Amino acid sequence: MLRKSFIQKANSRISFSFTPTPPELESNPPLQLPRLRLHGRFETNRRCNETRSQSGVTLIELLVVVTIIALFAGIVGPRLFRQVGRSRSTAAKAQINAFQTAVGIYKLDTGQFPTTEQGLEALRVNPGLERWDGPYLPQDAPLDPWGAPYGYRYPGEHGDEPDIFSFGSDGQSGGEGEDADVVSWSSQ
Repeated sequence: MLRKSFIQKANSRISFSFTPTPPELESNPPLQLPRLRLHGRFETNRRCNETRSQSGVTLIELLVVVTIIALFAGIVGPRLFRQVGRSRSTAAKAQINAFQTAVGIYKLDTGQFPTTEQGLEALRVNPGLERWDGPYLPQDAPLDPWGAPYGYRYPGEHGDEPDIFSFGSDGQSGGEGEDADVVSWSSQ
């Protein structure tokens, strides 16, 4: 019988050869498949491999990126939110300093500080004083960074000047951190 050395499939890199059954077994051939020997790389479908190499990101790459983002958020996030609390306290202190300046100019013009009843409104609207030369603020007194009105008290309990204060994020006297009071009589 003729013996084939190898067969090559079209569009594939698989080549194989087989040995046919010997002539003595041809009369009563047993059910036997030819023995295959593979040569070269084993690729079942070249198109499948090409599209796999051109596809997007793998699941592992996606998991690595998500893990890095989660670690970054876990480390940087709390520090960032701490800074937000500090920035609100700093903004409140800056506004209180602006009120102190305006109240000082008010006193230079009128000869007295606004009373507790007149409050910071006396810096915008004449409370009936002849020597009032305002307004001393370009706009109405803003709310503190936590959305509450600033407190004003004259005569003050902490010296000769009025007390101007904000109760912080909790809206109550005292507290620590972001809940701490921001006051005009302290240089903190």
